[in-house]
Amino acid sequence: MPKAISDTFLYRNMNKGGELQNTVIKILKDSTPLVPTDLDEALIIINRYKFPLKAEVLESFANDEIRLVYPTLNTKLPSYMPFFLTKDHGKIIAIIDASVYGTKNADGKFRIDPKKLYCLMEGAYLSRLYYMHENSIKQKSKILMKGASMYSSIFTRVLNKQFSINVDKDKYQKVLFLASKFYLINVIGLKDGDMVFNYAIKNTTSLSVPVLNDIHETFDEKYFKDFASFIEGLVINSDRLNLGLEELTARGFIETYIMMYDSAALLALEYFPYFVYNAICVINGAYINNQKLLEQVIGNDAAAFYSDLIMIAH
Repeated sequence: MPKAISDTFLYRNMNKGGELQNTVIKILKDSTPLVPTDLDEALIIINRYKFPLKAEVLESFANDEIRLVYPTLNTKLPSYMPFFLTKDHGKIIAIIDASVYGTKNADGKFRIDPKKLYCLMEGAYLSRLYYMHENSIKQKSKILMKGASMYSSIFTRVLNKQFSINVDKDKYQKVLFLASKFYLINVIGLKDGDMVFNYAIKNTTSLSVPVLNDIHETFDEKYFKDFASFIEGLVINSDRLNLGLEELTARGFIETYIMMYDSAALLALEYFPYFVYNAICVINGAYINNQKLLEQVIGNDAAAFYSDLIMIAH
């Protein structure tokens, strides 16, 4: 079974007191589904775009596999949780809280930026795909290699802002390697071993294989359990691996990360469907997260990563 969002450290941290869970329950209980006629203006524009998965996404919406809802109470999901999966009469449904991204007018029409709407719908569509085809995703080389490159670049950019790790090329390359492993083991769900090692070293350019083997052996697998464990591992092994990260904390990292990339990208640190969603928002220019910075960070890797997702969908 794919990893559930509730298995992540970040979700548990944000759900203290059951706040997020209660919001989800309220939305499921007290909200009005939006039908195509509520969205006709945005859908007309979406149909003009040449998105590769447009036909599949719109069909999934028409088949009620993607459900946009408008809460009747003053309840909203946070932007870092753009959609979630639930079951309705045995069918997996992706729920989007549309009230976060648009407004419902007195005439009943829902106003939303078409690109934002499409990215939300495609992200929800791909989250269902992940749930149903997790093993296929684990076998796609660009999802593994390019995804690891994107993730490690996003991650190390935060540490560079906090600790200027790029001043020392070896430190920077070591963190790239470890962040790549975290993506492959924790976010994707691969077992630590030769496959993970071989994909992770593709994101390093200056470290020798013996040095990378030493890092691989030193950094225990337990530190890939969740995001907090990974941060702990970087701190505990900082002196041994000469990382210069003794003052790193999970809280400090998260605060800087949100400041840099926007809170919409938060759960992308640990949950593959939200990582995908934030990438496609950048690819399609939705400006839901920090579009300009993420364009610089993920660069050309995003298009190659996305090409493997399209292959699975088709």
